[in-house]
This record gives sequence, structure tokens and C-alpha cells, in this order.
Amino acid sequence: MNVLMCPVCKKELFEETGRFICKNNHSFDISKKGYVNLLMSNASGDKRHGDDKAMVCARTDFLNRGFYEPLAKAVSKLALNCKEENPVVFECGCGECYYISEVKNGFENANKKPKLYGMDISREVLPYARKRLSEINLFVASAYKLPILDETVDVAMSIFAPADMNEMGRIVKKGGMVIKVIPLEEHLIELKQTLYSDVYLNRPVIEENVYFENKSFSKLEYEIELKNKGEIESLFKMTPYYYKTGADAQKKLLSLDNLKVKVSFGITCYIRK
Repeated sequence: MNVLMCPVCKKELFEETGRFICKNNHSFDISKKGYVNLLMSNASGDKRHGDDKAMVCARTDFLNRGFYEPLAKAVSKLALNCKEENPVVFECGCGECYYISEVKNGFENANKKPKLYGMDISREVLPYARKRLSEINLFVASAYKLPILDETVDVAMSIFAPADMNEMGRIVKKGGMVIKVIPLEEHLIELKQTLYSDVYLNRPVIEENVYFENKSFSKLEYEIELKNKGEIESLFKMTPYYYKTGADAQKKLLSLDNLKVKVSFGITCYIRK
């Protein structure tokens, strides 16, 4: 079963050697870096498409140190509620494929063979995704115009990434699931207290949507200890705070040798009607 959709004419895309093509002969080459660009030029008004290389490198370093492994395992455990033997799994805003890689491991340990799809608007991050996970279809696209056929996905995921729940509802099969993770009020609160005199709390929003029912919510909180300047710098540079913080506050944070930080995640699982 094919999953990808031509962004031009909305017809099914078929994979050939080195490219994807639809019946109307719209063709999209697979790059040497292992992804296909399905982003239409008018699909996003953002001139800076997605995460830049500095943010990607920092996040890759941070995730490789295992600080968010409990979250990855929690997402994988939820995904295993899918009973399909060969589930189609899609991550919207997949980044370097840290989370979907853990989901893949969970399914394979349960003797299932998932078919994996990862999308990000950043071209910078997808080569890192390819290095982490070779068995995945990677593509550049907008979360608000997904080039995926209707009702073809069993498990869709959005981890700290923008997602249009109408689009997610369109692509997920009836009875399938969407797993969405957002930062809760006190996520990284100690980092913000170090940087700012006036600290704001996150304002999480648990979305409702007509496509979904039987919504479940869980909270995952724990403390991480950053034991050197490199770990502190990696966490800082993978957040938006790095781009919004003055030089003096940055210097104050990066002068620390260690920092204990609370991480707080809200995990919502939506079931498609």
C-alpha cells in the first residue's frame, strides 16, 4: 500500500528508482541525502524553513546522551496499542528520528514490521535522521499540507512539533491513533530561572477535534542533571530560548558547571473515530 500523495495533483505517488512519481507524471527525485522534497513553494510563508544546523547539532548531542529516553519509551509503549501486524507509522516533525526509532524498536520486539514515514520542514535535519534510521521514508513538507493519502496511517506522532489535527485526522485510519507530546507548565523551569528574572510558565493546550474520540492524557515528569558545560550548552541551544536571550544571560548560564532541570511532558493519545 502506498502512503505518499503528489502535492501537485493529490494523486498517489509510486516509488521508482531514485524518485517518486504519480500517474500524471509529476516527479520528485530522492536526494543523495536520502529524502524527497514534497514541499510546494507556497506551502509555507516561513523563509527560515525549520530548525537550523546549530539547533539540530545541539539536539542530536542532547538526545544521544539519553536525557529524553524515558519519554521515547513512553511513546513507544503507547504506540504498541496498535494491533496491526504491519503498522504504518508517521512522525510529523520527525527531526533526527529519535522518537520514531524507539517506536520501531518496540514494534520489532513485538515481532511486528512497521512501515515508517518521517516528515520535517527542515532540510538540515533529515540527513541526521537518515543516519539514525535507514529504514524510513523521509520527506520535506509542511505540517499543514501533508502529502499523505487519506486514511493510510495507523500511528501518527507529533513530539514538540507543530501539527494540524485536521490533517492528522484526515490521514489516520479509523481506529488509528495520534500521539501528541507537548511541554507542560514547568518544563525546563530551572533553565528559564537562570536566564530570566521574570519567568513565564508554559501554557499547554490539549486540542479537541471532531475526528477523534477516547482521548487519554498522561504526564511524565522527572529531573535531569546536566553535569558539565557541554550538556548545558546542548540543552540551551536546542531550545528557542537560545535565539531570544541576551548575551549577558547566555554567559551566565554557560558559565555553570552543572544544572539540575525538571522536564515535564504532556502525552495525549487520540483515537480516530
